[in-house]
Amino acid sequence: MTYYCPHCGVKLDPVKVDHDIWIEFYRCNSPKCDMVYAKVVDMRNEYPLVEVFPNIPEKLNVLPASSVSEAWSKVQFIDYKTVSLVDFEKYVLGV
Repeated sequence: MTYYCPHCGVKLDPVKVDHDIWIEFYRCNSPKCDMVYAKVVDMRNEYPLVEVFPNIPEKLNVLPASSVSEAWSKVQFIDYKTVSLVDFEKYVLGV
């Protein structure tokens, strides 16, 4: 599926993460915003794009699998349309 930046309308490019987690990352390469978005997908639901810190995908690529699993456990599913990545981001940035 194609996604567009909610801030500037530029097509988002997928960002490769080397670990198997249920989060896809997309980057806006517009010089105006350079934002990164995460999309959590589970077996039953697809959640909307959530803005995350720009260096989250790169940090995930250098973390060991055990730390990535721990980070994934911090994702909070609130209901079938809402997900919180605050604790996930705190963990990844703090490791």
